[in-house]
Amino acid sequence: MRNSDDPYSYGFYAAAPFGAPYVADDSPAPDLVTLNPNVRLPQIYWTYDINTIYDAISNGFLDHIDFRSATQQILSAAPDKVLQDTLKCQLLPVVTFSGRFEPRSAAYCKSYSRRIAIDFDYVSDVETAFTSICSYPFVEFAFRTPKGQGVKAIVLHDNANPAFHHELYKQVSGAFGPHFSSFIDPNPKDVARATFLRHDPKAWRSANPVPYHFIPSSNTAAATNTTPSIATKPCNINGIGALREALAKIPLPACKKSNQSIISSIDGFEKRQHPERFKEGHRAVSVYREACQFCRLGVDFDMALRFLRASFVAAGLGEDEISRQVFRAYCDNLQQYGARRASWK
Repeated sequence: MRNSDDPYSYGFYAAAPFGAPYVADDSPAPDLVTLNPNVRLPQIYWTYDINTIYDAISNGFLDHIDFRSATQQILSAAPDKVLQDTLKCQLLPVVTFSGRFEPRSAAYCKSYSRRIAIDFDYVSDVETAFTSICSYPFVEFAFRTPKGQGVKAIVLHDNANPAFHHELYKQVSGAFGPHFSSFIDPNPKDVARATFLRHDPKAWRSANPVPYHFIPSSNTAAATNTTPSIATKPCNINGIGALREALAKIPLPACKKSNQSIISSIDGFEKRQHPERFKEGHRAVSVYREACQFCRLGVDFDMALRFLRASFVAAGLGEDEISRQVFRAYCDNLQQYGARRASWK
C-alpha cells in the first residue's frame, strides 16, 4: 500500500537512496548502473557506481537502505519458497548490472556497463559451487542469492554493443562448462534485467578480472532479435530561454495534484531522508537531486527554481549555483519531463 505522505514508499520499503548524480549521456560511464528501490517500481531510479553496489552487498546497507535484516528475514522464511519470493519482492532493491536504464527498459539504455549477471539457481552444494564459479577469470564479483540456494556471478566482458546482449548471454553461460549448464536459465536475458541485492558478508570480488572476449556471430546488431540502443543526450540547450521553449512543447499528462502540492511532498520527503542537505558539501547535489524529481513530475521550471532558491540561499548557497544546478537537472531530464506526473497520487 502506498503511503500518501511518502512518495516513494511501497510495502515494507520506505527509504529512498541517492547515488551519483545523473551523468550526461555523452560522457563515458562504463561503471554506472541503475538501482530501483523495489522490483515493482521501475519508474523510480537512482544511478550508482557499480563499485558502490559491490560494497553495499558486502556491508548490507546503501545510503538509507539497510537490507541486512531483510536478508535475514528472507533466509529465515525457508523452506517456504512462496513466502521467500514474496518477501524478496517487498523488501529488496534491484540493480541493472548491465548498465544504466532510466526507466528500467531496454529502450532506455543510457550507458552499457560491459557486465552481465548470470544466475546459478538451486545448486546442490552452494559453497562448493561458489568457490568454483569464483575461479573463472572473467567473474568480477559473486554473491549468494537472496534465498541462499544459488549464486549470482557478475561477469566482466569486452562487448561494447548492447544489441548483442542476448548472444553474449548464451556465450557466457556456455563458458562455465557443462557442469553448470543445468543450473543456468537457458533463455537469453533482457539487457535491462534487474537483479535483487542482498547482504552477503562473504561476497567475493576479483582483484584483477579478465574480461570475457565476446565474438559475435553476426556483423551487425540488426541480426539480433533485440536491438536496444544507447540513448542520445537528452538535450543540447543553450540558455534558460531555450530550455523554457523546449519544456513548453512537451504536453503534460493530467494530474490531480498541483505543482505546489508536488513540491511540498517532495521537499518534505527530502528533509526527512536527507537531513544533511543544507550542510556544506551537500547543498549543490541536493538542489540537483530535488530538481530532477521536480522535472520528472512535470513541475514548472520557474516555480521549481524560485522554490529551490528560497530554500537554499538561506543555507548559504549562491543563487548562480542554484540556478546552474536546476538548469542542469531539467536539461538532463528533458526527455523525462512529466513522465511520472500521471502516476502521482
